[in-house]
Amino acid sequence: MNSNYGWTFDTSDKMLFYDGTDWTERNFANGDTYIFSSHFLSENLGWVAGSFGKIYKYENGNWILENGNTIDSFWSIYVVDPTHGWTGHQSIFRYNGSEWLEEFDNDGLITSVFFTDIHHGWAIAMTGYPTDQSYIYKYNGENWYLEHVVPEVYMHGIFFTEPTNGWAVGELGTILKYNGLDWVQQPSITYERLEDVFFLDQNHGWICGNYGTILYYDGSEWIIQNSGTYSNLVDIHFTDSLTGWAVGERTILYTNTGGNIITGIDDYPDIDASTQFLVYPNPSRDFINLSFDLQSFSMVSLKLYSLSGQVIIDRPVEYTSAGNNELKFDIRSLSKGIYICSLKTGDGETTKKIVKH
Repeated sequence: MNSNYGWTFDTSDKMLFYDGTDWTERNFANGDTYIFSSHFLSENLGWVAGSFGKIYKYENGNWILENGNTIDSFWSIYVVDPTHGWTGHQSIFRYNGSEWLEEFDNDGLITSVFFTDIHHGWAIAMTGYPTDQSYIYKYNGENWYLEHVVPEVYMHGIFFTEPTNGWAVGELGTILKYNGLDWVQQPSITYERLEDVFFLDQNHGWICGNYGTILYYDGSEWIIQNSGTYSNLVDIHFTDSLTGWAVGERTILYTNTGGNIITGIDDYPDIDASTQFLVYPNPSRDFINLSFDLQSFSMVSLKLYSLSGQVIIDRPVEYTSAGNNELKFDIRSLSKGIYICSLKTGDGETTKKIVKH
């Protein structure tokens, strides 16, 4: 994205194009694909990746299916030039200009990929319960190798300004900085889940995350900026030190003051938990039932947290029909106490307190 054009997608077939003045809706090529990541080299050349292993190339107004031979989802895609790109799920795939081929069999699920050039790249992978940790893999131009392990934290976003200066962000407000040799945890001013990070240079950076969280880095410390929304934000991008966008759950935010004043282009409230999300029996000793309503066919993910923020149960993303839906959790192995259940759908995110007897 630059000041003259940009793209954003929701997780269904809605696509918005920015022409330098306004966002206009355009139809995506295939409505049965959830889009999780996109990367454009120009207004007329880009790639999107999503559910069921689908990768589409956009070229001069046409969408071309380039990959669709797996049931796994691609959560991140990065393209350096027309003949070099990378994406991944349980493995990392490389693009050679005509097809996507498996390149590296990694541990965990790839959540973010970033390259500074065709010789320097990084990928974040996260494991599930009970290890609940993340791996940062590095590409040296020939091979992938494990560079860093982040214990008990899921990492989500990664960004580099150059091969010796990078950042990664994740759960519980976790911020890591790469100095060319090691990943070092940085002081954080939030405990919210952080989704994405973007830097113009070493002195201008932004992070976005849950509940409208936006942080700004001024070269020495992170500062909270008021986003004016409680929507979860998943991507952030700036074209200069003043002009930027953050996007999330049915939300596009814009600033021309470096984030000091943010305008909401489109903002939808979170789910009404009192009417759409029920937990019963609560308290419970063995099982809990979760009942929720959806307006349309949607992705659903469920997590159970301890009060300290540790992920106890991580229910994989499922595709759920419109109307009333119910899921069941086995909590017999949990210690007595209070837990937080988080429900995330295409309509938003909400939480409920659960008591285990």
